[in-house]
Amino acid sequence: MLGFFRPRNLIFFLAAFGVTGTVLTVTNASTPNATLLLSLAMGGGALLLTHSVFSWLRRSEVGIDTVGDREIEGHTARVVLPMAPGEPGRVVCTIADREYYLTARVSKDVTKQLTAGSEVVILGIKDGVAEVIPFDVPELPPAES
Repeated sequence: MLGFFRPRNLIFFLAAFGVTGTVLTVTNASTPNATLLLSLAMGGGALLLTHSVFSWLRRSEVGIDTVGDREIEGHTARVVLPMAPGEPGRVVCTIADREYYLTARVSKDVTKQLTAGSEVVILGIKDGVAEVIPFDVPELPPAES
């Protein structure tokens, strides 16, 4: 039941309620009580329609194609924008024939600059930034707790 009152659903309710009330009031098309009821009906219809559409999208294949951080961790990627220790860059990772571009930074254990075209391994993603190491590193650093 709480999923029904998501902010996006409430925004669509308020928009339909407000537009209907404004149009009916400005045009003097109905009495104040009828305006209120029609505005509530339009707002409720917009809320139901929005909830239905987004619920369907969540269950359909369209919503399943998104890749989460866990699926990206451990994959190899190619550096698109060079990065130096302490400075962000950009990498592209290919998963299931789709390219995902990520802002990335070099792991604190790596001291060399990574040039465009270098292969890297994505260790993890924190706050939307991927932590990477060069692909040729013989041993992975210890995991953070």
